[in-house]
Amino acid sequence: MPKRRSWLDQAEIEISLFSRQCFGQRRMPSLSDLQREAKAWNRKMNRNRATIDWQFTRRKARLENATSVSHFPTGTTAVG
Repeated sequence: MPKRRSWLDQAEIEISLFSRQCFGQRRMPSLSDLQREAKAWNRKMNRNRATIDWQFTRRKARLENATSVSHFPTGTTAVG
């Protein structure tokens, strides 16, 4: 994991994975079912030692930022 990566990024990724992998399109009929499914998913992730595979490097970020910035003429911004 990059040294300067925000803990918030990690939390957002985990919540997204949890939502998609644990629930998918299902609705939980009760709080106890939700708690049981969440605990089972968490145990599975811990048992498998799941990690985040960071794909976005500083170089890629700079290239993307340079590309998006170049769309605006000098002295203008996206906001106005």
